[in-house]
Amino acid sequence: MVLGTRTVRASPSSTAPLSRESIAAAQLPWERAKVGLILAAVDEMTSASSTIPRVAEPDRIAEFKEVAELMPDDPVVRFGLAGAYLDAGKPENAADEYREAIRLKPNYSAAHRGLGRALERAGQIAEARVAYQQGLEVATRTGDLQTGKEIEVFLRRLEKAAG
Repeated sequence: MVLGTRTVRASPSSTAPLSRESIAAAQLPWERAKVGLILAAVDEMTSASSTIPRVAEPDRIAEFKEVAELMPDDPVVRFGLAGAYLDAGKPENAADEYREAIRLKPNYSAAHRGLGRALERAGQIAEARVAYQQGLEVATRTGDLQTGKEIEVFLRRLEKAAG
């Protein structure tokens, strides 16, 4: 997959760029997970704090949509697409994708956190609170301490804002 001037490869030893065909050929769960990790790494590399120019949001959304079409049942891909929508200022679309990631993997605490953020940005505060509370329950149950702490911070901010 070519992102701006960067080519993302399926693995460090691979000589071929990641393509629709190589993603579609990834049949094993660990191979799909690798694709998700690659997308997450690209997202991290192109974050606002990075010195590498960020991929234009419409291009980033299109890239994630393309992968989501190839792997519609992959919660990591849905999570990435949701993040792209959120970064592009489309919280309603982000919420839909976070919900899909949660449907596919109910114990995905980061997706619950993301859903809360998307709903909060969409002005749906009561729904955001519910999503955060569900996410906190999932994080506690699965031992995801970091996500649990982040959700607690978001819940406290909502409580402060409510007065």
